[in-house]
Amino acid sequence: MNRIAFALVLSVVCCATSPSFAFEDACGDKGQATVPTETDPNPGVDMDSRAFFDMAKGTYTVVKTNVLKSLLREAGEATTGQVEVEEGQAVLAFSFCPPSGGCDPNYVFLEMAKTKITQKASNDGTTTFTIVSEDGGKPTRYTWDVKDGLISLKNYQYVLEGKTVTLEHVIKKL
Repeated sequence: MNRIAFALVLSVVCCATSPSFAFEDACGDKGQATVPTETDPNPGVDMDSRAFFDMAKGTYTVVKTNVLKSLLREAGEATTGQVEVEEGQAVLAFSFCPPSGGCDPNYVFLEMAKTKITQKASNDGTTTFTIVSEDGGKPTRYTWDVKDGLISLKNYQYVLEGKTVTLEHVIKKL
C-alpha cells in the first residue's frame, strides 16, 4: 500500500511543479499515476503518445545494433535512423543489416490512437518508455531506454530468419 501512496504523491508533486514534458520527467501529460500491479510494483505513469513522439522525433546516430547477443554490430560508418511524426502516426526507421547479407529498412508505423506509452524511472538513472501498440491486429511492444545521453530502442517482435527475436539499436540523437 505504501508504494501506491508514493506513486500518487510523486505524481501530484512532480506534475504540480513541472508542467512541461521532458525525457527525465516522472509525470505523464495528464499527471496520472498508474496503480501498481502484482507483476510490477511500479509500472510507471501513462503519457500522451503524441507528446512522446514529438519529443523523440529527429535524426539519430546508430552506435550499435544487437540481436540475440550473438549478432552484435558496431556501427562502422555514420549510420543514422529517424523518428518522424505524421498525421495520426509515428514512424520509426532504424535499418538492420544482418551478417548473412541484405538490409531491412525496418520501418515501424505506430498509429497514435492505438499506441499507449508508459514512462518509468529506475534507481540506476534509466528512464524507460514502454510503447505498446498493434500491427495488423497483433499486439506489439517496444522499449525506449534513456540513460547518460544514449537510447536503447528495442523491438521485441522483429523476425529474423523465421524466428522472432529482440532487435536493439543503441542510438544517440543528433
